[in-house]
Amino acid sequence: MPTITWDTELAKQAGNNARSCVYGHDRCRNTPVYAWAGQNIAISQFYGMTKTNEELVKEGINSWWSEFNVTTQAQLKSYPPNYTGPAIGHFTQMANDQTSKIGCAMQYWLDDGWETYYLVCNYAVTNIVGRPTYKSGTVASGCTTGRNPIASLNGLCSTAETINPVPNPVA
Repeated sequence: MPTITWDTELAKQAGNNARSCVYGHDRCRNTPVYAWAGQNIAISQFYGMTKTNEELVKEGINSWWSEFNVTTQAQLKSYPPNYTGPAIGHFTQMANDQTSKIGCAMQYWLDDGWETYYLVCNYAVTNIVGRPTYKSGTVASGCTTGRNPIASLNGLCSTAETINPVPNPVA
């Protein structure tokens, strides 16, 4: 599994969505490089209280990641078509072993005393029906460039690992 690194192109596209101030997945996040871009979105609204940007980003990320609690092994082995159960797509997007790049943006606005924060993260590759979210195996066994040298990230491939952002067709 690659180490995910920041990408300014994905962040720019995330900013375009966030600045729209309209909560929803956009249709224009794909680029010539990232033709299969994925996206997670989160919105928080408050009245009479404040939170730091760091707290808001962590809450969004934690809510997406918490979907692992309802994600089954069968869903990880083959992303389900026409799925209508509990949300799993945010988690599977974050855990996707074909994603090596991310770019995020957050927009703030005030309306009648309500503070709204809209977080958008775009990923190099989206969830693809019928594809595994990741391949199981020995830690870092699929790395062609070695492991990440940072101790806390040593189970991931190095940042030099190249992942093609255009997936091969489903066989």
